Amino acid sequence: MKINKTFLAAALVAAVFTSCETKENSHRETQPFNMLNYVTDGTEENYSIGTASISIEYLGESASSLSVRKVVMAGGSEQSFDVNALTNKNVASGMGFELSPTSVATNGMSDINISLLGGSAWIQHWNLFYNFKSGNEKVFGMPAISFYFSATKVTKALNGEPVLSTEEVAKNRYQITINEKDVNKATRTLNLYVAGAAFMEGMPAMNMVFKDIPFSIENGRLTFAADRLVPSVLTGDNADKEVPNEKFPITDLEGSGLLGDNITLKYSCTPTIGEDNSTTYNVVSTLKFRLQSSSQQ
Repeated sequence: MKINKTFLAAALVAAVFTSCETKENSHRETQPFNMLNYVTDGTEENYSIGTASISIEYLGESASSLSVRKVVMAGGSEQSFDVNALTNKNVASGMGFELSPTSVATNGMSDINISLLGGSAWIQHWNLFYNFKSGNEKVFGMPAISFYFSATKVTKALNGEPVLSTEEVAKNRYQITINEKDVNKATRTLNLYVAGAAFMEGMPAMNMVFKDIPFSIENGRLTFAADRLVPSVLTGDNADKEVPNEKFPITDLEGSGLLGDNITLKYSCTPTIGEDNSTTYNVVSTLKFRLQSSSQQ
């Protein structure tokens, strides 16, 4: 799957919601998503790609709704879910939703949590996360493509000397893309795109991709790791040409975070730019939906 072109632009102007409906004294916005759904009953588990849409209605008292389709349950059956009459609430990095006294949910949904996170002047893409129970099964959903800013710190592995500390919106923005072809395999993988990658002295900000990283979900926590990989630099007008760059080998990559929360990402890089350059850099990034401290948000 190609990296979203607007993700790499200097100023991102993608539409936040794909459809709007306006009536007197009301306003409704609807956003569809391709979703990765993870379902477990404590013994069996299933990963699947489905769709979902969140509709936000502003009526003074909100009456929003969530629609989830093509969820493959732990036993293998495919189900759909709907819940309406949700009340909107503000959260630090976007919007959350709560049941109201008039909410109606289908297929035995309970313990429902829904968040629409992100959205800013720089990344107008939103990230939908939900989790709920259906009988004895737990359902967790995350976007098949999700977007993040980062707070990144780089040190030298040898002595811990600081190299870089930045929350610049133009550097080290991440996109997690689930490889749909692998989702039903034991070796399921994701790609990690980095816009404006910069993690060593004098390194020009590049657009890169770390490909085919194994991942799993357990108790609502996403984890992914790779011992070693060769990143590719993204080139071309649509950032769709991948050129492997063996000069920046990535090792000991680990990422982990609860779905709908920050993700901690760690990896090391030992560039081979010159014959005498063998410095190893340790990179630690906190992937966030917004950077509240940035004046550019």
